Order: sequence, then C-alpha cells, then structure tokens
Amino acid sequence: MSFAARCRTAAGIAGAVPLFIVWRGGVSVSTLLLYAAGLALLELALRRDPEGVQAKAFLRSRAAAVSASGLFVLALALGPALDWRSVGLALLVLTDLFLILWVRSRAERPMSQSVSVLVLLCGSLVLVVLVGEVVFRLPQVLARTGGNTPGMTDWEQHYDDVEKLNPLGLRSWHTSEPKGPGVRRIVVLGDSFSHGDGVARTEDIWPYVLERALGQSGATVETINLGRGGLTTVNEAEMLEKAGWLFQPDLVLLQFTLNDPLPSGPGLRNRNEPSFFRTVSLVPPLHPWLNHHSYFYSFLDRRFWTLQMRLFHPRGHAVLFQDDFSGWSECRSALGEMAASARRHGVPMLVALFPLLTDDLSERGYPYLEVHDRVREAVEAVGLPLVDLRPVFAARDPHGRAWWVHPADWHPGVAGHRLAGEALASEVRARGLLASQQ
Repeated sequence: MSFAARCRTAAGIAGAVPLFIVWRGGVSVSTLLLYAAGLALLELALRRDPEGVQAKAFLRSRAAAVSASGLFVLALALGPALDWRSVGLALLVLTDLFLILWVRSRAERPMSQSVSVLVLLCGSLVLVVLVGEVVFRLPQVLARTGGNTPGMTDWEQHYDDVEKLNPLGLRSWHTSEPKGPGVRRIVVLGDSFSHGDGVARTEDIWPYVLERALGQSGATVETINLGRGGLTTVNEAEMLEKAGWLFQPDLVLLQFTLNDPLPSGPGLRNRNEPSFFRTVSLVPPLHPWLNHHSYFYSFLDRRFWTLQMRLFHPRGHAVLFQDDFSGWSECRSALGEMAASARRHGVPMLVALFPLLTDDLSERGYPYLEVHDRVREAVEAVGLPLVDLRPVFAARDPHGRAWWVHPADWHPGVAGHRLAGEALASEVRARGLLASQQ
C-alpha cells in the first residue's frame, strides 16, 4: 500500500472515532464542515507530497517530538475539563492545523520549520497565560478583582443552611409556623436581591433587617421571604397567588429590579439575562471549565463581555422598558393583577424599587433615571405606592461598587441590605401599612 493510501485509510479511521463520539452527542454543522475540510486538506497535501517525504522528515524531527509531548501534557491537564464531544472536536481541529502546515510546506521550507515556529508561539502564549494566572491569584490582585467567577464560586460556599433546611426550598423563616395571635406578617416577593445572593447569613438580608427594625417597637413581625434568583414580575404575581396568600400576610412587599420585564411564562418560566443580551465567550468549547477554574481567563472573559455589552447592547436594561416590548407590557399587567389581588384580600401592598449598582448612583450620573420614572408611573397607575431606593443609596455613598457584595458580584452586600431594610421599615411605619405600626 502506498504512502498516500495509508494516509487516507488512517484519516478515515482516526476521523471516525471523534466523529462517532460527536455523533452520539448530536452532530453539528460546524463539526461536519471541519471534518470535510480536514479531508480536503489531506488530499491537497498528498498531491503535493505523494510519497510523504516532507511528512516523514517532520516525524523524525525534534519539532515533532516537542509537539507530541506538548499535546500529551495538554490532554492530561485539560482532560478532566472536556467532555467527549469537546475531545472529538479538539482532535479534528488539531488534525486540520497540522494538515494546513503540511499543505503549505515547501522543499526549501520543510514542515518541521513551520511547526517549530508554531511551537515557539504556543510556548510563549502558555508562558503568558501561566504568568497571568499567578498574578491574578496574588492576594493584592484578588482584593481588587475578587477572583471573578472562581472567586465568586468560592465565596458562595459560605451560605448558611436556612434554604437547604426549608421544606419549600426558600431562604425564609416562619414558613412552617402557623400565624400566631397578634403577629403581623409581611410576604416579600422578589428575585436575587431579596434572596440575598452572596450574603452569607439569612439574618443579614433586607427582609429580615426589615423584620427586626419593625419589631423594635414591641410588635411581633414575621417576614416570609418568597424571593428567588431570576424571578420576574410575572413570576412573582404567580408566586403570590400560589403561595403568598397561604401565609395570611398583613402586608405584601414587592421588590423590583430593572431586569424584571424579561420575557416570562407560567410555571415560573423566564429568560435570563445571558439568553436575552447575547454575547459570546472567549473560548466557547472550554468556557465552562476555564471560567470556573482560571482566575486569569475569567478576568479576560469578563472584560470581553463588558466590551460586547457596550458595542451591541449600549442601552443596557433600558431596552426592556420600551412600549413595544412585550415583556414590559406583561410586567405592567402583572403589577395590575397583584394590585387587584391585594385589594380583594384587603391587604396593603408596597413596591420597593432597587437600583442597579452602577459606578455612579447620583442623579447626574445614574444611567437609568428615566427607567425608574417609567417604573414609578406603571406602579402608581395600578394604585400602588412605590419607594425608590436609589436616592437612599446615593445619599450614603453614590459609588455603586461600594455596595457590592463582592468585587466581582454587583448584588448588594450586607451594608446594602441593612440600608434597604431600615429604609423600608421607615416607609412602612410612615405610611401606616401595618396596623400595629400606625
């Protein structure tokens, strides 16, 4: 069998393995095109070097040994991070890469020289990545960046067990207790700002700061926290009907943030922000593993995401509040449904509007003042009172990042929850929303 025939046979066998693996996970068009490109390149290479003179010279070269060693070490390092689909795709990519070098090689510039340049380039890149990883793990750098996704992943491991032990899976107290005589209950509806993402202790999140503040006057106040990360106003209206009224509240407090008009549906379904504000990651096949394990990659990917948001979504969350956007219409309808439901039950309801904790919360620098006005108009149009917490945060510290729970997580931290809870307690007292607080 000639060299060309052996190569074609080997390509068929070698390509069949990753293709079979990819096939079981569902063949994508890009994978098929990649394999077809590899076969085409192989045919071009065999026509240029039918006897494999340059290929054989390369296999005996030092560049081939270094390349093989590097690929072996890389496979061992990244193996745990890759599923079989990614492994198959990576094999096809590497095969195409070497075929390109073979096709482009000439007698006066053999393939080994091309590969040597490539190995040097890859080695330099690996060195830069390693140095970057070391730098972004230094305590001084971590204090500033928070470690991005790996840092947040570690940070979030310190939650208390309230949510785990709650039979309803809520980060709430009092859900298994019948409402006692003289007890004033508040049902909180909200998203991650009410759930307290990143805040370790349940007692430090604003619904329970509110509970303690209202209880200082001697009344017995219980807060039922129905907040869950990702819920929209439409979801919260469903939550109120299915669960909220079962707790016999004396006040319903709806927490509103600027992603609440995201498209939603029954069964607490909704689209999250990444699916709406579409961006791409730096290294899509390896992104999940790299983003959770590499401090350097996570930093670069976050900056890449910020750049894409500025280029492709310059209006940010303001697009969710356009009159022709269905999510905003559904959000306003849900507000009306909750207001009508509260009136039927004879229970007062208050809406708390939390700002996005941008760099500047002042009236001059905050980018969503008009959006806050639109929310206020929509809430007041259905007969509900609203408390805008942006001026409260801005008066204490207009630098939004000062309120972040973590340098890489824009949810409010303990100080922000305390400020919001105390401010809302003052509003509840001033408005006489709990009978015992009048």
